[in-house]
Amino acid sequence: MDAAEAGEGSTKKMKTVKAAAGCEVPPPQKEKKTKKVMTAVSKEQVDFVLTAKSIVRNRPVLQPDQMSEVTRRQSAWVDEVVRSNNEIVRKLQENYRQQLDTKGCVHVEIEVEVTDDES
Repeated sequence: MDAAEAGEGSTKKMKTVKAAAGCEVPPPQKEKKTKKVMTAVSKEQVDFVLTAKSIVRNRPVLQPDQMSEVTRRQSAWVDEVVRSNNEIVRKLQENYRQQLDTKGCVHVEIEVEVTDDES
């Protein structure tokens, strides 16, 4: 058995392929110009926000000492998401009520794309 048959010191050359430097990078996109504008909120949307109820978190049946660590972390994460969502809704409702009391309507700031003729 010679060296070539044993796979040792094979004289075969390995072909290496070099990838093009930027082949996986998407082409650069033009940065879109935006501006912030105030717009009125429709009565239906205002009513929807003002009538929204807080989310009530149903607690798991298992007591914390019976839960696995993963389940306990997931439960804590869900609690935080529910609390955060309820806080956002509460602040939005307060903002809408204040605007309705002072201005009689609700306006919000939104970001819109600017075309070349607008700039």
